[in-house]
Amino acid sequence: MTDRVLTYDCHVGDADHDVPGADVRIMKTGDGGFIVACGCGPESVDDADESPHPITDHLVNIYARDPSPAQWLTLEAAADGWYETTAWDSPDGFEGVNGQRRTRFREQIEEIADTNDRNERGGASQRDRDARGVACPHCGAGAGTKCERPSGHSVRKSHADRVEAAIEAGIIDDDTGGSAVEETTEQAEIGGWC
Repeated sequence: MTDRVLTYDCHVGDADHDVPGADVRIMKTGDGGFIVACGCGPESVDDADESPHPITDHLVNIYARDPSPAQWLTLEAAADGWYETTAWDSPDGFEGVNGQRRTRFREQIEEIADTNDRNERGGASQRDRDARGVACPHCGAGAGTKCERPSGHSVRKSHADRVEAAIEAGIIDDDTGGSAVEETTEQAEIGGWC
């Protein structure tokens, strides 16, 4: 199940919608924004990629800097195509077609998310990062990489099975919960396992 980023009150169908959720469609717009359409209006959600849309009451605009980096990556993974709009201007030095610009924005968001991960602001603990020293028996992520959801979207916290495997391998000390191996100079410089 994909993590819910937000819930909004629909003015058309008088219902609450979870985003991501089964009753909404998420579309990319601009460099880093999203348009969310629900199926409460008379138009098909599949036809919501026409701009301007005939009824905008069941469209929600999520701006690029509103969600956290982890939430943005969740929305990006759940997005289904592009909302057709040319209403934004290209910043200087950031030209390119939609996909190219979006890729650059995604790379910036991933870098921020990884920085947050290393600084433990809403990310993985040192124990979770140490567990990445072994492959995850739950999701199959290889040693040194983050665990993944069934969608393929990476998660910062290691699965419990992986933590247990790291304890069995002697990477995590079961008594203290800390690392059972000394940090290398490189690990100390980057704040732990990446």
